[in-house]
Amino acid sequence: MMNEADIVRVVLGVTRCAAWAHTAPVIGDRVVPARIRAAACVPLGFAISLAWAPRSYDELSVAVPSEILLGLSLGFMARLLFLGIEFGGQLIGVQLGLGFAQSYDALSGEEALATRRIAGVLAGLAFLNMDGLESSVRALSIQGLVERGGLLSIDAILGGGSAVMQAGFRMAGPMLLAGFVANVAVALAARAAPALNAFSVMLALFLLVGGFVLFGTIGTLTQEIESITRMAIEKPLRVLIQ
Repeated sequence: MMNEADIVRVVLGVTRCAAWAHTAPVIGDRVVPARIRAAACVPLGFAISLAWAPRSYDELSVAVPSEILLGLSLGFMARLLFLGIEFGGQLIGVQLGLGFAQSYDALSGEEALATRRIAGVLAGLAFLNMDGLESSVRALSIQGLVERGGLLSIDAILGGGSAVMQAGFRMAGPMLLAGFVANVAVALAARAAPALNAFSVMLALFLLVGGFVLFGTIGTLTQEIESITRMAIEKPLRVLIQ
């Protein structure tokens, strides 16, 4: 039979897992029903709380908000790097001249290019293949972090913008360079032949040059996605053990 300490530990464990599942990559996506998240968080929270030290009911008023903040921060730190990958995919699509082909994306709740969706799917597959969920469970199981919940949240927010930008530009770097070269070539051609209708050839040129560059750098692109995904997996655990 469960005593007071066991009940408090389970409540805190489930609270931390539920908050993490709301912001974490893959399991926190909108396509995952809330019932599935709850079904996963209850046994997971129960399991990780078994190794925790006993707690009393008097601590719940402070511990529950801290565990919510901690869980949200752990998922948010990883989610930000995934947003960087999606941002890189969006930049690639724009450089290919596909800006007119945006459509509503149910996952992000906004207009997005197909290249952004593809990048997000590839990142999710890499996350699962590289044991991202298992690493997240190890981070969630660490006890004694209640007092650090606020600090982790501040670190996640302050470092979030730069992480997204760095990840996006790392992915789309070759394509951005190719787009710059193509723009310069079109500008020089228009300067040399004023009668040339540059806008009529820009889209075809961007698709052609961008397609060649994308095909030639596909290996580097997949390595960048893998590298950024590994950072998303390792960052929460690395921050916790510092």
